[in-house]
Amino acid sequence: METKRVIFNAVESSNIEGIAYDTVKGRLYVAFLSGKVYSYDNVDKEQFNGALEAKSVGTFLQSIFKEKDKYPYRGEKLGVKESLGEEGFVYEIESQ
Repeated sequence: METKRVIFNAVESSNIEGIAYDTVKGRLYVAFLSGKVYSYDNVDKEQFNGALEAKSVGTFLQSIFKEKDKYPYRGEKLGVKESLGEEGFVYEIESQ
């Protein structure tokens, strides 16, 4: 299995540590403070930018993902995590 490095933007949230976006696949990655990362397909760049700018990232994402069939999701297998300071962090994730 191949791994890729995904760069996450840190966010202020009581439940979410950071989010990342894959422009090629239209995939949003959400890293939770619990240590789990989920990815959501069919997300556009404007939705990602909206989440970054939202007052509440969690509430914003919940409003998008109400239509569960439109945004299939999966738990990701994680490798090494590297800090980028206050700006964010990088996870190695097994490609799917």
